[in-house]
Amino acid sequence: MKSTIRLLLTLINKFEIVYQYIKQRQQIFRQLIDKENQIYLLLSSLMNDEQIIQSIQNNRQFQQIIRDFLYQKHEQIFYQNSILNRRLKVLYDEASIVNVIDEGKHSLRENTKHSISTLPVIKEESKNVLKGSTELIQFHGKDNKLMNSKETDKMSNELSINPGKDMKMSSRKIIDEKDSKNVTNDKIPLESSLINHNKIPMDNPNDSMSEKCLNEDTEKSLEYFLKSLNCQEKNSKVNHLLVGICHQNIGGIFVKKHLYDKALDHYLKSISIYEKHLKNEKKEEEMNIKLLYGKCHCEIARIYQKENYYDKSTEYFLKTIQFMEDNFPLDKLCFLADCYEGIGLNFYRKSQYDLSIEYYSKCLDFLLKHLKVAKGCDHQKEIVSCLIDLSCVYIDKKDYTIALRNLEKISQILPLNHKDYPNSFLFIGLCYMEQKQYEIAVKHFHTAIQHYEKHLPSNKENYALCYSHLGTCYSNMTKQLYEKGISSILKAIEIYENDFPEQKSNIAQCYWTYAFILSKQGKYDEAILNLYKSLEFRLNEDSLNIGLSYNLLGNCYLKKFEFNQALSSLLKAMNNYEKHLLDLFNEIGASIFLDISTCLLRLNNFDYALEYALKSLEIREELLPLIDLQKAESHSILALIYSQEQIQQDIKCNQHSTKALEICRQLIYNKEDLENIGDVFQNIAEVFLNVNDFGQSKKYYEIALKFMKIDKIQNHVDIQRIENLIQELDKTQLLIKSKN
Repeated sequence: MKSTIRLLLTLINKFEIVYQYIKQRQQIFRQLIDKENQIYLLLSSLMNDEQIIQSIQNNRQFQQIIRDFLYQKHEQIFYQNSILNRRLKVLYDEASIVNVIDEGKHSLRENTKHSISTLPVIKEESKNVLKGSTELIQFHGKDNKLMNSKETDKMSNELSINPGKDMKMSSRKIIDEKDSKNVTNDKIPLESSLINHNKIPMDNPNDSMSEKCLNEDTEKSLEYFLKSLNCQEKNSKVNHLLVGICHQNIGGIFVKKHLYDKALDHYLKSISIYEKHLKNEKKEEEMNIKLLYGKCHCEIARIYQKENYYDKSTEYFLKTIQFMEDNFPLDKLCFLADCYEGIGLNFYRKSQYDLSIEYYSKCLDFLLKHLKVAKGCDHQKEIVSCLIDLSCVYIDKKDYTIALRNLEKISQILPLNHKDYPNSFLFIGLCYMEQKQYEIAVKHFHTAIQHYEKHLPSNKENYALCYSHLGTCYSNMTKQLYEKGISSILKAIEIYENDFPEQKSNIAQCYWTYAFILSKQGKYDEAILNLYKSLEFRLNEDSLNIGLSYNLLGNCYLKKFEFNQALSSLLKAMNNYEKHLLDLFNEIGASIFLDISTCLLRLNNFDYALEYALKSLEIREELLPLIDLQKAESHSILALIYSQEQIQQDIKCNQHSTKALEICRQLIYNKEDLENIGDVFQNIAEVFLNVNDFGQSKKYYEIALKFMKIDKIQNHVDIQRIENLIQELDKTQLLIKSKN
């Protein structure tokens, strides 16, 4: 390499003999390209060799030397790559070669001088660090010929065999994606904490040395790889192995830029090229190609997962697992745990809990088996992550005992000062939140936040998740805590939008929770705006959350007396529920049927209103206890329908009114949760208004107002409306008395 550079400088200084050596130089440059191709594959082999990986990760001083060197050389790397590309181009345009060389003359001299001056220092430091370790000496022997000026400078680029790897999404990250409740659909994905930051293996290129360069200047990296790709293709090497690697690198960069369609296109091209080389290379090179081929499939699976195409994602994860298990021994398959976990995530998002548990369990079994055969591997974080994943599924299945049992194991695995230790508090809080024990949940979330703040920016996504869950808890507690809920949820939104803009489902869930709190404050217009924001972030999503968003949207329009828009939203919600739930004979079904019934009633469609209200009551009679507020709500709506439908329905109207009032009286006597009981009394008041019993109507409106003032914030629009109705009834009664 040095002799080539010296020759180039000699030719620059001896301008008059350039043309005499043009053919000789062309041959040298071609040899240079072939040499660099060999270096590329050799580096791929080295950085995928488990022994070498273990050697590097066991010597942090050596890691630091290499990282510091690459950081210092960063600017020089891209400049020299640019010079190299221009050199290669002019080989096929001899007439312009002198001008190009002259253009880069001064800078090339300076860069070459700097490379040669720093090389002895790096080599000497490397020798000192590696001395005394047999494995590291072996590594140094293999790598010594690569540690020359230009090869060393290329190292940061050539190590990026699979750059831009996403931090994989665990099933912890899908808590927001699925919930069987219509008011606590707040679970939000959190950051995977499986990455072992003490490793530099290719299984985790986000921690590789090359990733540092990609992170520092993605645009320059993209420019370099695109130029390299263009150069190879112009040389009629469309199916060359390096073209496949370039496509894979470019795909990784587009993933980092969240341009998933472009990334997918490059990964597919990479796969197509690798398939042509799988059987045509030497044994060692063939194994490297197979590794790249398998990882391409894994990256495609992650892209489909990010785009919410869960079936396609599962298909590619399974292809990855099958191919890798057929071609590699178990100790070389560390990253397959990600695949099992990814499949568990996909099934969870599709509400297929049993299959989700199956694949999370396979992930856990795989990690435990891999620990026995792969020396030096520490899967502590992965095992903790898997336990959390399983806990989340069990939480959604309402099997809280198993969920808590798994979460308690985490505290036995991680030390107190570990940055991931607060994860157990986070998910124990979630477990209690799902059981509506909000005060206990809040305590655990605050404890988690205190621990996370000690390690920021690490675990920042989990930190945001805690604030999101705090917002949900406060929204389901007393009205005095609504502002705390808003403060918490806005904090979560700020973190996600600034630091994790690609987490669209997370952001969408935060806006849903924000809209829910606003609706409880009677700020229906603001709630509607935030619900549409939430839906915008879920454009490519197909999950139960879409239905929950339309359900809340319909209820807001209903409160605003915009009944046509309310009905449209509620029907969209029902269609979504029918698609994502096994059936609608559940609390969600009963709720949506009653909402649609109320809307149809306001549109004077009494027959269909009656049909949906009866469905709602049937489900609640079957599922709920004898005394339950939701039953009273269904009875009060039926009474309203019968009061408006026709005169001969007076008996049924009275029956349902009486039943609703009996349940309410019993609940008040038992001092149970009375939130929203004012709505039932409001319905009964309207029943009496419809039959012109103004005295009874005023009485129940006053009772409704009393409970609404307990539940709702001061100046709530519903309170103002009831107060206005009472005033109108007073005027009506005075008018009737004056006439009599």
